[in-house]
Amino acid sequence: MLIRRPEINYNSNDMLTNRLDNAFSNVIKDLFPYSHNAKHSFSHKGHTFPKTNIARNVDSMTIKIAAPGLSKDDFNITIEGKTTLGVKVAKDEESSCETLLQEEFIISNFTKLWTLPNNLNLEKVNADYIAGILTITIPTIQKKANVIKSITVN
Repeated sequence: MLIRRPEINYNSNDMLTNRLDNAFSNVIKDLFPYSHNAKHSFSHKGHTFPKTNIARNVDSMTIKIAAPGLSKDDFNITIEGKTTLGVKVAKDEESSCETLLQEEFIISNFTKLWTLPNNLNLEKVNADYIAGILTITIPTIQKKANVIKSITVN
């Protein structure tokens, strides 16, 4: 008995578009292996990059890094020059006699750098590590309001 499958008519333009999308995606992955999509965790050759949220309001800029499983002593936060903020974690790997049967997360070293805008007060940076979230708050430099002075003519 011969079973006939229904024919699928592919639009040749759709197939070409899909092939181009896949080829372009592969080129981007090859050129930028450490870039990551904000919706997904990214790991490449043993390096992990934690998810980061950056918010800005009138008074400050806040950077939040999801880094569970660490302690506040594991973080090294630096300011280089007047515009570069760096966060580095160099955690010693613990040796264990157990054999992992499944590994879905890894706590590893990472370094993240940000170029900051010029209107931040880098002398008053504050950092807190609570419930697995590192929060770095940088206040903005408050501009003095323009004072209008009236001068009388003598």
